[in-house]
Amino acid sequence: MANPDLLPGIEIILEKKDANSDDREAFLHALELVQELVRSEGQCEGTENSSHVHFPIILGCPWSSLSSLTSPALGAFGNGQISSGATSIALSDNIVHPYFFRTIPSDALQAQGIILLCQRFGWDKIAVAYVNDAYGLYLSLGIVELSLQDEYDIDTTAVSFSKGNTVSINNAVDQIATLDAYIIVLIVHDTDLMSMFSAFEAAGLTEYPYFYLGVDAWFDTNRIQASNISNFTVGSIGTVPWQTDAMPLDRYGADLQPIIDESMHIHSRMLETWSAYWNDTAEHELLLETPSSTAIYGYDAMYVLAYALQQYLDDGHVLNAVSGNIDILRDIIVQNVSFVGASGNVTFDENGDRSQGLYAFGNSDADGNVNLIGYFYPDSTTGNLSLSVDDDAIVWPPVFTAKNITPRSSILNITSIENISPRVLIPMYFFSGLSVLLVVFFAITTIRYRRKQIMRAGAWKINLVMCCGCFCACLAMFIYGIDEEWVEAGPVFSFLCNFRLWLWVLSYTLLFFPLFMKTYRLSRIFDEVLHKKVITDTKLIYVILGCVAVDLVLLIIFTSVEPLQRFYEFGGYVQFDPIDKLQRKEIQYGTCETDKGTPYIFYGLLAFWKVLQTLFGIYCALSVTRISAQEMLREFDETAQQLASIIFLVIAFCISLPVALLGPIEKPSFYYAVIGCLTITVSNSTIVLNMWPRVWASLRHKDAGKFAESPEDKVKKMILEQLKRIRKDTADNDASHHSSPDATSRHRQSQVSVQMSAQMPAQMPSVAPTSRSPPINLEAPSTPVPYAGALQ
Repeated sequence: MANPDLLPGIEIILEKKDANSDDREAFLHALELVQELVRSEGQCEGTENSSHVHFPIILGCPWSSLSSLTSPALGAFGNGQISSGATSIALSDNIVHPYFFRTIPSDALQAQGIILLCQRFGWDKIAVAYVNDAYGLYLSLGIVELSLQDEYDIDTTAVSFSKGNTVSINNAVDQIATLDAYIIVLIVHDTDLMSMFSAFEAAGLTEYPYFYLGVDAWFDTNRIQASNISNFTVGSIGTVPWQTDAMPLDRYGADLQPIIDESMHIHSRMLETWSAYWNDTAEHELLLETPSSTAIYGYDAMYVLAYALQQYLDDGHVLNAVSGNIDILRDIIVQNVSFVGASGNVTFDENGDRSQGLYAFGNSDADGNVNLIGYFYPDSTTGNLSLSVDDDAIVWPPVFTAKNITPRSSILNITSIENISPRVLIPMYFFSGLSVLLVVFFAITTIRYRRKQIMRAGAWKINLVMCCGCFCACLAMFIYGIDEEWVEAGPVFSFLCNFRLWLWVLSYTLLFFPLFMKTYRLSRIFDEVLHKKVITDTKLIYVILGCVAVDLVLLIIFTSVEPLQRFYEFGGYVQFDPIDKLQRKEIQYGTCETDKGTPYIFYGLLAFWKVLQTLFGIYCALSVTRISAQEMLREFDETAQQLASIIFLVIAFCISLPVALLGPIEKPSFYYAVIGCLTITVSNSTIVLNMWPRVWASLRHKDAGKFAESPEDKVKKMILEQLKRIRKDTADNDASHHSSPDATSRHRQSQVSVQMSAQMPAQMPSVAPTSRSPPINLEAPSTPVPYAGALQ
């Protein structure tokens, strides 16, 4: 022994019995040991000192399936067993196995580790394929029971198969294939590994999206390489017995580092001793040049028995009676044995299980080497399981890495914000840019020729206001085209949401209300003529500014109370690939909204206000149309354009509204296309129809006579000419009054005719004169004319 103070003067001799992994052979060996122990007790009766004493606790089988047979057989005759590799939960039953101990943690800890690993990576649906023996059955039960707890809530389905039975293995694989569970926990012995993975491959369960979790029964380097299954296990993760030198000391928590540091020194001495024995022609006893993954637990198991025997002797018991004092030894192991060994801090609970053991997570590489990536252990203070995994050290299966995804148990919804399609955005930006250039051209030309009679007669100041409205509309279209491709959601986008709404609302008033006011002035022309009222451009601009003020008040109130923000609405799923069962796009549409219902109230107020403006424009257009129906305005050049602009606006809204309501308006491209086409076509048609004739005439320096007067001036001129004819007809009638007996009658008819001619236009909506011409004086220029007062 390495410790000179431990069992001084006592030599421990090991006798090996190899069952060759056979259950029946192991059971027979257990019976032979019982016979030898019984024979030894008979020989030692009445003898205080004997040179040979059989210790009643053997170094037992490393497999659970074997230990579940040997432990009851030994325990029935007052003998015990300590194992370095049997992990089955069933062996924790101290009624069936009263004298069973183990230095490796039980599968209860391994089951917790598997469930915690699933929880860590978000695997909420798993399948468990387990061998139907004491090891596989109880480990799968531990996993299923833990998965049902509320804190984990993992959908787990367990499917069993019989060891060495190909038909049973194939049936189990077929059942798993129907579960749509992509994370598979495989509990199998190494003898069935190739059969198991061959069946999985035949069922198409070894490639993406399936991923395997291994357990300590098979998930280690030697077994994977010996079974030639590294092509199936590459990237897999599994629970493995903790290895002292598998990870550097700084990977452990501060509370574990002192213990691990001491264990590392002990482990180094063990390896040195192993190498020395191997080099000293002891290959036939060690069998392996490098210790197996459970060697450190066997090493510590031997020390457990040595410390227990030392305590037994220190308590005053005699060595020769030790074979009959298994209960005393059990109490010593459970209550007194505690030391730091090659596998960490070694202590036992009341069931004989390792109470503070470490377990590890391994990751298999392409060559079948299992590299430790983390560990877990029960915290002695809280009792909870502590887990540490180095995510950066994990090498995932290449097929998952190629798809830039980690193994999953459910579909990964990859959020994709749908932006405006370039096929829509580019044409809209192109035409919006052309519109801006056109508006700038109109504005510059208007300002340059503003002193010419052509421009003055066309109300150039009001036309500039319309240019401002058209420019705001185009600028709004540029901003409406900005989405997440350009700007991330945040304060900047929130500003853009509100700013583009302001521009769009104001553009309507600045573009169309000047047009409505010009039409209104034309409809009031007869009031101006008869009552000498003047509606100047300045008065019209004041009215337009008043409407803009109403817009600003509404916008300021809404933006102050509940400003728009960028939100995202669910837009459905799109599968990446028919073969890919784990990934799909979750389409989201960006929208400028608030988290309350305020926008809809605000939009309702704005819509009501814009409807009032539009109805006013329609009213004015209908009033002028009544005059046109009498062919009185056939020669007034701009009147037709003004009316056409209003009619086009109404038609465009009537077309856009059902298209928006019936189409996929939630999609950014469709929404932008509708609002863009409406805005660009209406604004351009309005500005071109109303400004192009005078701009073109100014540039050509032709048609000066045609555009030298405004429509209002021409109406006044026409009225004056007709009134002059009426005076002439009245004078002629008066001169012939005394020469004809029907003179009185004709005079009366003429009077009625004059009065009707003067009163008929007054019944129509009228437009005021422009600021360019003074009110027309309808007084007779010289000789008083009868009934002229009726026209004043």
